[in-house]
Amino acid sequence: MSDEFKVNSLVDNSSLNLLEVATSISDSQKGIEKFHVAIDDIVEEGNRVAAILHFTGEKDGKPVTKKEMMIFHFSEGKFVEGWLCTNSWKKV
Repeated sequence: MSDEFKVNSLVDNSSLNLLEVATSISDSQKGIEKFHVAIDDIVEEGNRVAAILHFTGEKDGKPVTKKEMMIFHFSEGKFVEGWLCTNSWKKV
């Protein structure tokens, strides 16, 4: 487990669709026991919502944690695109 940050859809100006957002969250919990996610902060401005998510769990019996920042863009009440910045799981 490294402390390196993995950036999706911020560097290349592409965006995530809703399925990719759901897949990212699902992939986050692979191999993690006692998986839990909490919303540390959430901000809405206009047609965008930003959230900081805090994931915790256990891997090989040891506590682990990671954070993600997600930005969602909505139009006419529907999800349009999203951006994700995440770091790798790290031991607590």
